[in-house]
Amino acid sequence: MAAVIERYDIESTGRLELRALEKMIGALCAHTESLAHAARSSGKLASREARLQLEAFTERRAKARELLAAQTTESLPIRLARLEQLVEALDCSRSYFRAEA
Repeated sequence: MAAVIERYDIESTGRLELRALEKMIGALCAHTESLAHAARSSGKLASREARLQLEAFTERRAKARELLAAQTTESLPIRLARLEQLVEALDCSRSYFRAEA
């Protein structure tokens, strides 16, 4: 009985973490988009570096949309790891555009 409850708790916690990561990805995308727009409006995206950063963010955002929309059969730990990596990548984009905005 205790093993069943513990397994349920682990799965339940994993699902909550999954939901939190999905929300975080949405928030990071929205915030980074607004920062990039502000930087573009102020003319701070004229450099080659800025264009490359914008391209990287565009790819990351597309990957986020793809991952969030996908009906997957991968295990929960693998899905969590993918989403965590994406959060880290999106945070890098956000950090760049925050400095430029």
